[in-house]
Amino acid sequence: MGKKLIPNFFIVGTPKAGTTSFADYLGQHPEVYMSPVKEPRYFSSDIPDRFQGVKIKPEEYFATRPLAKMHGLCIHRPEHYEQLFAGAGNARAVGEASVSYLYSQVAPRRISEEIADPRILIFLRNPIERAYSHFQMDVAFGVAATDDFVKAVEMDVANANKDVSHLYIEHGRYVPQLKRYLERFPRDRVKICFHDDYRSDVRKTLLDILSFLGVERSLSNISLERRAEAQRQAAFPGLLTTLQGSRPYQLVRHAIPRDLRSKMKKLLSRRPRRLQHSEFEALIPYFREDVLELSSLLGRDLTHWLRPRAEA
Repeated sequence: MGKKLIPNFFIVGTPKAGTTSFADYLGQHPEVYMSPVKEPRYFSSDIPDRFQGVKIKPEEYFATRPLAKMHGLCIHRPEHYEQLFAGAGNARAVGEASVSYLYSQVAPRRISEEIADPRILIFLRNPIERAYSHFQMDVAFGVAATDDFVKAVEMDVANANKDVSHLYIEHGRYVPQLKRYLERFPRDRVKICFHDDYRSDVRKTLLDILSFLGVERSLSNISLERRAEAQRQAAFPGLLTTLQGSRPYQLVRHAIPRDLRSKMKKLLSRRPRRLQHSEFEALIPYFREDVLELSSLLGRDLTHWLRPRAEA
């Protein structure tokens, strides 16, 4: 029986904290192989597909060769999951980046039971800023309940246990999510990366991650250009949502040169409004207790997360 083609490291979240950028950076390293589907969501089997916003079925995706790069699928069959890593060759680090794994109740257990000695990368961001970025994405895709951030959060909290919830608050309460991993994996197999750190020095953060993964500490093959298009808000969200959810778009988007894709997005976008101090302060009570507990859990003072940035 042949060797199973499976990853040995996972970027597990949190959403809107840099996972897409770092998956892209790591995929450029000659000793690292990243799944062509950034988020296969294979291990978060407790999160229903309807919450994932994916319109392409795995059977359609795997019917085409070579496998196209795309953002996300909901993969349930192990034979499909293994196909994602068929091109790994002799890569020393083989990974995927499903942000649903951090919030999932079952993903830590499943990963620990099905993968031998995996490494876990967790990206954390100020939970208030994370919630606002999440909200901006929903506005861009035309799925936000309202264009008023604080009202959207209040509505979401009221719907926390219903299908319409966006989990703006729940995704940013990190302590219970982290504990599920810290209780199952050795501490030296879990690396936590903070948005504040790589915002100030992305090169150092990336070099630290390469060391953690056991590959050469070299950035010579990695382009660190900023993902400027990710900072823009769609001016025509309905059109972009239709395009991005279509099979032709998903299959051809990576065949279009990066600079051309960027120009196309700019034509359909505008710069988002900054988070206001009053909005920031309105969300502090939702996260204060978790931030204080997280500071104690990790031995790092994170109380600055409860104060708005000077430029906000």
